Amino acid sequence: MLKVVLSLISLSLIFSLTGCQDVQPPPDQQGAANSSPAEEAPMAQAVTRVGEAGAQSQPEATPAAQAEMTPAPQGQPAQKQPQAKPRKMNAGLRMARDKEAAKALRPKLGMEGAGFGPFALQVNVDDDGNYTGVTLYNTKVNDKMVDFVAGLDDHTEYVMVQNTDITDEQVARFAKLKFLKRLEISGAPISGACLVILKDFDKLEKLNLSSNPYMSLNQLPELPALTELNLLSSKGITDASIPKLATLKGLKSLSLYDSGITEAGAAKLQELLPDCEVSH
Repeated sequence: MLKVVLSLISLSLIFSLTGCQDVQPPPDQQGAANSSPAEEAPMAQAVTRVGEAGAQSQPEATPAAQAEMTPAPQGQPAQKQPQAKPRKMNAGLRMARDKEAAKALRPKLGMEGAGFGPFALQVNVDDDGNYTGVTLYNTKVNDKMVDFVAGLDDHTEYVMVQNTDITDEQVARFAKLKFLKRLEISGAPISGACLVILKDFDKLEKLNLSSNPYMSLNQLPELPALTELNLLSSKGITDASIPKLATLKGLKSLSLYDSGITEAGAAKLQELLPDCEVSH
């Protein structure tokens, strides 16, 4: 009997000691049990939680926020999505568009060849159909063409008239093109008297007067933005033009190949324009 009583007392002590120990949650729940309310708050705002009481509504993001925010890994702030850049038109599509614009314009201008070889009208247009550049090549120049060029607006950056029979009087009608950055009148019977119109061309950066056999620079004004001047094969440009050329202090490139300026004259110009590359 005494042995039975002692056994019962031992079992009672064992059960008492076991009941005093802390019960640990399963390993996969320990992280959730140890997290603080402050750590759970962001997750409560970002996800919808469903419990016994039902689903909690998720706050809706504004359209701007939806556009800028992209999901991020848990515990990291949401990242801004890079703004999409506007797509540029394919070069082939631009060329096709320019070609169609020139094709539609040619009959309106009465294009006619000036001599042997092909003649051409080339234009560049922007997305809104504005002319950004015009080239006339190897064509007889008529009043329709002159009126067209003279009527261009400030969307146009360049005008190139190559190997034509344009005259000083016709070029003089381009006086309103003060917004041009590039102008070429080459292979023409002009004397240079028309250059007086350039006095207000403050944006002109490039001027090509090549292959004009009767060219003179007596009427050439100071052009503050001019950096490139091409006088190739213009025999009328001689050493007498050196003082006029020396006033173009902003020049970076001056082409005098096959012009009337001598080797000594070119060397003198290089001294007077040390920041300019004089080619002779």
